[in-house]
Amino acid sequence: MICASRIFPGDWYGSETSNASAHIRLIALSVRDATQYLEAESRRLGRPLTKTTVRKVLNGVGRSPLALRLAMSLLDKDGGVIDPSQWADRLRDSPERIQAMLHDRILKRLRDENLRKLAMPGLLVRRLTEEIIAEVLASACRLDLAKTSPRELMNAAVREGQLFRRDPSDPGALWHRSDVRALMLPDIDVALPEQVAEEVNRAAVEYYGRADDTVSRTEELYHRLRLDQPAEIVRPRWTAQAGKLLRSALPELPARARAFVRSSLGGASLQPSAQDAGRAGDPPPIGVDDLRGVVRRDLQQGRFEEALRTLQQKTADRLDGDLGDIYAETQVALGQHDQLISEVEGLQGPLASNNPDIRAGIEAAAAGVLEGRNLLQEALHRWQAAREAAVGSTDDELMLRLSSHIGVLRVGRKLLRSDVRRDELKRACQLAEQLQRQLLERAVVLRETVAELSELWLEAANSPYRYILQMLFSGLLRLREAFPSARDDQKRTEQISLELFGQTLQRVDDLNAYAEKFSYGPPSEVAKLIRVLRDEVDWTLERAALRGQR
Repeated sequence: MICASRIFPGDWYGSETSNASAHIRLIALSVRDATQYLEAESRRLGRPLTKTTVRKVLNGVGRSPLALRLAMSLLDKDGGVIDPSQWADRLRDSPERIQAMLHDRILKRLRDENLRKLAMPGLLVRRLTEEIIAEVLASACRLDLAKTSPRELMNAAVREGQLFRRDPSDPGALWHRSDVRALMLPDIDVALPEQVAEEVNRAAVEYYGRADDTVSRTEELYHRLRLDQPAEIVRPRWTAQAGKLLRSALPELPARARAFVRSSLGGASLQPSAQDAGRAGDPPPIGVDDLRGVVRRDLQQGRFEEALRTLQQKTADRLDGDLGDIYAETQVALGQHDQLISEVEGLQGPLASNNPDIRAGIEAAAAGVLEGRNLLQEALHRWQAAREAAVGSTDDELMLRLSSHIGVLRVGRKLLRSDVRRDELKRACQLAEQLQRQLLERAVVLRETVAELSELWLEAANSPYRYILQMLFSGLLRLREAFPSARDDQKRTEQISLELFGQTLQRVDDLNAYAEKFSYGPPSEVAKLIRVLRDEVDWTLERAALRGQR
C-alpha cells in the first residue's frame, strides 16, 4: 500500500523528539524467510544446500537481504564441486559480504556524506564529542575539517538519529548505540586495515589519558584493552568504578583482555600494601568492592560455604551492612531461607550504608524464596519493595530494577492482577532492550525476562516489542538456558518436545533448534512456547526454595 499526502499524522514518525529513523531495525528477515530464500535460490542454481549449511551461512553472514544475495552470487561464481563447510566459513570473512552488511545496515541510511565517513571507522569509539572528532577520528576518517566542522558533524549526528543516543549523565556527548556496535564491530574489525584501527585506539588512549574523571578513565581503559595491551600496562590505570562500567564491553575485547577484566572484577588482589601490612598471620585488609567480587566469584563457582566463611571473617555476615545483598544471596545459595526471611522481617530503618540497591538486592532475594514457596502475597510485597528501592542509573542497578520489575509482573499475573499489565510489560521490555548486552551475561534474569514478557511475541509482525523479544530468546537459546529442567533429564526433554512439537526429542540441542523455529510460528505455537518457558522459571524458583526445606 502506498500513501501520498502533504501531511502525515505525527505518530507515523514518532514524537517531536523521536523520528522514524530512531527505530532502525538491524535484522530484516526472519530465520524462516532467510532459510526459505537460501534453499530456493540454491535449488535454482542447481546446487541445493543442506539444512546444516544453511544454518552455517545464516550464522556467518546474518539475515540482511543484501548479504544473502551476495552469498548466493558467490556460490554461483564458485566452479566445480564446493565444500559447503569451507564455503560457509569463507563467507564469514568475505570482503563483499562485510561491505554489504555495512552498507545495508548503516551507511545507506546516512544522508550526510561526512557522517558516513565518521561511521567508518568511527564506530570503533563508543563516545563522540567535538574534541574526539577533531583529535581522534578526523585523520582516520579522512575528514576535511576545512569543509566541515566537528560541531556541524555533531549536529548532523543528532538529526540522523541512526547511530547515537544521549546519556543524561554525560551532556555534550553522543554515545554510539550499543546494539549497532554489537552487530557491526566484528565486521568492522575484519574490514578495517589493522593500522587504521590501531591509529584510532591509540589516539583515543592519548586523548582520554589527559583527564582523570570516571568517563575518561573508563574509555581510556576500553581502548587500551581493545589494543590488547599487556596487564602490566593496563593495571596501573585500572579503577574499580571504571571496571564495573566495562563489564558490558567484554564481548568487544580480545581474549586476553577479557580474561584480565574478569579477573580484575571478580578476584581483585588481596595483598596488603606496605602501609596496610599488619601483624604476621592477620588476614590481609580488603576493600568493600574487592570483598564483594571475591564472595560473588565463590557463589558463581558453587563454593557457598567458602563464601559464607569469607563474610564471617570480615564481620560482613549481616543484612544491615555494606554487603547485605551479597550475604542474602549466600543465604539463598546455602538454603538458609527461614533465617533469611526472619532477618529481613526484623530489618528496620535505613541500611548502614544508606545504599538503596543493597536494600533492593535483599528484598529480591527474599521475594524469590517466598515465591518459590508459593507465598505469593508476601512475595509480591517484597518484589514491589525491591523495585522501589532499585532507582539507580548504572548497569548493575538497572539490571536489578529489571529483575524486580519482572518479579512484580510474574507474581501479579499469578494473582490475576492484570489491570495495568500491558503498560508495565512495555516499560519492562524497553528496559530489557537497553540492557540486552548485559542480559546475555545473566542467564537467570534473561530467562525470567523472556518468559514474562514473551506474550509481546503475539504483537503484530512489525511491533518493536516482538522484535526485541525474538532477539532475547535467540540469545537465551545460544546460552542453552531456555530449558534448565531438561539439561540433565532426558525424560523432561522428551516431555517438553512432545508438548511443543508433537514429537519426541532426546537431545537438548535438538530441543533448542526446534524451539528457535517454533518462535517464528503462528500465535498458537508461540503461546505454547510461552507456557513452557514460564513453567521453566517456576521450576527453578521451586527448586531453589527446596534447598531450605528440612
